[in-house]
Amino acid sequence: ENYSTVGANIFNKYISSCDNTISIIGNGYMAEYFLRKIDFQKANKIYWINRNLEKAKDLQKDFSFLDKYQIHHVSIEDCIDELNDSDFIFAATANTADMFAEQILKKPKAIVDVSYPSLFSEYVNDNFYCINNTFFEKYISNPVSKTSLLRMEKELDTLLS
Repeated sequence: ENYSTVGANIFNKYISSCDNTISIIGNGYMAEYFLRKIDFQKANKIYWINRNLEKAKDLQKDFSFLDKYQIHHVSIEDCIDELNDSDFIFAATANTADMFAEQILKKPKAIVDVSYPSLFSEYVNDNFYCINNTFFEKYISNPVSKTSLLRMEKELDTLLS
C-alpha cells in the first residue's frame, strides 16, 4: 500500500454511485496504483491530466483494463474546466508546487493530492487530503508495525554495507 492506494480507498469511500467523473493528475507509478485500485463501476469518464500527453497515452496502452473506459487526455496547463467538472480528483505530480493554489473546486466530493509539495491549497475543497494535512497511515488497510519496519531497515543496511 502507498499514498495512491489510500487515495483509491478514499475514492471508494466518497464515491458511492455510478456515472462519476474522475480527474487523475500525473502518470507515474502513483497514478497506476490508483487506477488499479479504484472501483471503476463508479466512473463513466476519466480525465487523465499530465504535462506530457503522449507519455500518458503510451502508458494507457499498457493497461488493457482501461480499454473499456472513456478516457480523455488533457494538458495540465489547460485542465481547469475538467477539474471543475470532476466528482473526484487524484493528484500525484512532481515539480508542480502550488500550480492550482488559487483554485476553489466545489463539485468534487473529495480531492486527494499526494504531490509534494501540493498542487492545491488546503482551501480548494472541504474534503481535501494531502500529505501535510492527513495521517494517511490511518487509512492503510494492512498496516506494518514500526518494529517490523525498523528491523527490515536494519537488515537492508547490513546487506548493503
